[in-house]
Amino acid sequence: GGGGGGGGGGVHVGWCSWYEFYEDITEGKIEDNAERLKGSNLRPETIVVDDGYMTQWGDWESLKPGFEDMKRMASTIKAKGFKPGLWIAPFAADKGSELAKDHPDWIIRTKNGKPSNSGNCAKFFYGLDATNPEVIEHARAAVKRAVEWGYEVLKLDFLYASCLTGVRHASNASRADAYNLAVSALRDAAGPDVFLIGCGAPTIASVGYFDGMRVSADTGPTWKPELPMPWWDQANLPCVRSMVRNSVSRAGMSHRFWINDPDCLLLRESTKLSTAEVISTVSVVGMTSGMLLLSDDMGTVSASRARLVEQIVPCTDTPAIVMDAHTRMMPRIMRLVCSDVEGSGSQRGTVQVAKGLGTWSVVSLSNWSDKKARVGVPLDALKADGDGKHGFHTFNVWTNRYKYQAGGEGTRFSCALASHQTEILVVKPVVPPQAGDT
Repeated sequence: GGGGGGGGGGVHVGWCSWYEFYEDITEGKIEDNAERLKGSNLRPETIVVDDGYMTQWGDWESLKPGFEDMKRMASTIKAKGFKPGLWIAPFAADKGSELAKDHPDWIIRTKNGKPSNSGNCAKFFYGLDATNPEVIEHARAAVKRAVEWGYEVLKLDFLYASCLTGVRHASNASRADAYNLAVSALRDAAGPDVFLIGCGAPTIASVGYFDGMRVSADTGPTWKPELPMPWWDQANLPCVRSMVRNSVSRAGMSHRFWINDPDCLLLRESTKLSTAEVISTVSVVGMTSGMLLLSDDMGTVSASRARLVEQIVPCTDTPAIVMDAHTRMMPRIMRLVCSDVEGSGSQRGTVQVAKGLGTWSVVSLSNWSDKKARVGVPLDALKADGDGKHGFHTFNVWTNRYKYQAGGEGTRFSCALASHQTEILVVKPVVPPQAGDT
């Protein structure tokens, strides 16, 4: 379940073209990856064609070489067993687009008549005025066209462009009014059966309209932003650190407002990410239980890296509780409770399991610092699982190792972790045999 505005039956695992091919995509590259994923243990449900199929933002029908028929592309994806997905930025337009030339009055402008600042995503672009009925019709048409082509998952990006600061067609409309006009039109145009992913969107103002929602900054092939971007940025610039920070901090939104989209996992060895950093990213996606989107050329992903994802799918649909939220910039401890008590699945951070299995915790411990550190949690915090006076069974998911942990008042369970390393541990109280047990 997820709380959004439509349906599409839920999308949890998929593949997206962006972080491998960026704008250099073709029908052939999409088809090749769909074929590689067909029947795989990664269990993807959707294949998303991201930016790069159109000639310019705003000119959504004008296709680049390598894309001849978007309807055929959707049919090819569907024939391989996946929901076809498509990226659109319905309220954005490139400076060189036909739209910008033909409809300069659609562009949000300052009082001086200059285009409003849309930010810089490696280029500057125009934001379109959602209070202008012609702009709304343009956005609705782009979404309806994609649905008619056969796309069942739509990733709608740069939505903030609809509510930039500036002079509007409706002079009395606030930025919030403009955004509400924009997203309500998109939801209506898509219909109830299309899974809508919001991206680059004002978060709270989007509740009720989307089935999935990007909750993080862009990921990337490095842990920190790379020069010429400021490497010291802690939250906004593309890199894995930014993706992890936002995804953990906003974990509680998932399966309440929508299914969180933490952005894509990058598994290939050609990035600058260490194995520990890849495992940490997989751990965060698994523990927060949002969407899981892969974004590699799957022919380049080793079997060992693919197995990391195989160990966490299918996800539980229950986001873990962040135990040290609001105490540090990047929380380090998450806990998921598994319980066979009837009705326990309705409790926050709890997965109901089959009767007779008892109760235990799944705990992730992360070291986000740039040097070794010991990270731990008081065992008293796990008392819901049992009194623990006989100690705890612990099993490390990533190393497949068992260890007995003594109990007792004030005992702290901890791990020595390398820089950017995460361990996931199953922690269950020892229950001594009772008289009459066989």
